[in-house]
Amino acid sequence: MDMVTLKDIAKSLHLSVTTVSRVLSDDKTLKVSAQTRRAVLAEAARQGYTPRRKKKTRRLVGVISWLEQSAELADPYFMEIRHGIEQLAHSQGVFIMTLYRGPSGYAIEKLTGVDGLIAIGRFTHDDIRLFEKVSRNIVFVDTAPDSLKYDAVVLDYRQSVEAVLEHLTSWYAAAIGFVGGVETDVFRPWPEEPRAYYFEKMLRQANMFEPRHKHLVGFSLEAGYAWMKTMLETKQPLARAYFCANDSIAIGVLKALQEAHIPVPESVALVGFNDIAQATYTHPSLSTLKVPTEAMGEEALRSLLNRLDQVGWLPIKKTMPTRLVVRASS
Repeated sequence: MDMVTLKDIAKSLHLSVTTVSRVLSDDKTLKVSAQTRRAVLAEAARQGYTPRRKKKTRRLVGVISWLEQSAELADPYFMEIRHGIEQLAHSQGVFIMTLYRGPSGYAIEKLTGVDGLIAIGRFTHDDIRLFEKVSRNIVFVDTAPDSLKYDAVVLDYRQSVEAVLEHLTSWYAAAIGFVGGVETDVFRPWPEEPRAYYFEKMLRQANMFEPRHKHLVGFSLEAGYAWMKTMLETKQPLARAYFCANDSIAIGVLKALQEAHIPVPESVALVGFNDIAQATYTHPSLSTLKVPTEAMGEEALRSLLNRLDQVGWLPIKKTMPTRLVVRASS
């Protein structure tokens, strides 16, 4: 017995093969009457039509980092997100092409032909317009530039800062400080970097904010170290505890305090952010917020694959929680 084809069904109903194919594929964008849809389904069942299985093609996904490759090596947060993408991609048979920021921007032409993009970090409006020349299927990680247009995977910064402040204020009644950096020329829904924003907002609401203890110095270990060295050399007043925007800053601050023989946490307590591997090996070990970096990468790839597999889609923003890990530094 010959296999029933789409052409056979179309001929019986006096419809085009394209219409029959789209009805059987459940194409929601096809404008036909409900009566026609029912007729196609009934005729396909009557003739015993069996759809051919499509050969599964391997997806090609471009991953864009907002950092230069050398800078990523010094920032485990973004590197671990990328590792999460790569691990899931390997298990799903997805090819990955990675593009780092170069001295003059992004060589986006290297990603021509990809099925979609995952953009890790913070990007300018011009960056995003450039990415769209390659693909409009874009998932952002660590920022959500347009929730009506793109999928995104972000952190719950409000919950994170709230957990840190509850911990520090329960132990230290004196001033709580913040050490972080400034992000420039990037799209963000906050007036400033989110940890700094929520830190000030929550302490102001509690009438505990002291402007002199909020310091925006940079995001590197070197920036944290140099800032604390300057504070000590110029005999500036220190807060009783500091929340640092990442673990690298906190480790730099810790090093400067130790060189000055200032005990942590007895004189100054520290809490970082990210829970990088080094956080458990400092002395004292570093209290920090554990961020599900690899899970963020995995969720970003799942979001992109779901978008590619669906005819119709709504952008989805996934907000990931953090967990406070209390160690010896606080």
